[in-house]
This record gives sequence, C-alpha cells and structure tokens, in this order.
Amino acid sequence: MNRKEFTNKLKSARLSKKEFAFLSGENYNTILGWGRKYRDKKTNKLNKELQVPNWINSWIENYENAQKYNKILDSIKTRN
Repeated sequence: MNRKEFTNKLKSARLSKKEFAFLSGENYNTILGWGRKYRDKKTNKLNKELQVPNWINSWIENYENAQKYNKILDSIKTRN
C-alpha cells in the first residue's frame, strides 16, 4: 500500500492520522513517515520509500466492520 492508498483508506474509515495513531498504538510521527522517500545525505539521491506496513489494510477493515456492528447494536438498544 502506498501513501495515497493509506490516506484514502483512512478517509473512508473517517479517521484522521492522529486518531489512527491513538487507536492503533502507533507513534504519530512514524505514521507521518509512511510512504515518504528519503534522500541519501552523501549522494543526495532518493533512497527507498518507507513502506506502509501490511497489517494496516486489515486493521482498517476490522475498524470499519466494528463501527458498523456498533451502529447495529445501538439501533437495537434504542428499539428495546
């Protein structure tokens, strides 16, 4: 997953990066670095990109499913 895909997934889940950091236990500054390319100080060439971890995709899917589940529970509770 690249940086743009990660940002889009957060938007679809209605999460900010700060909220995601808090809920997932990840360091906020680490999250900001995902998907960025870094320059080598000696050669000034772009080094490899800091990848978005693979677990992010399933975490966001689980979060979205939990939100749907909570809405269903809330609607059942208000009917009773």
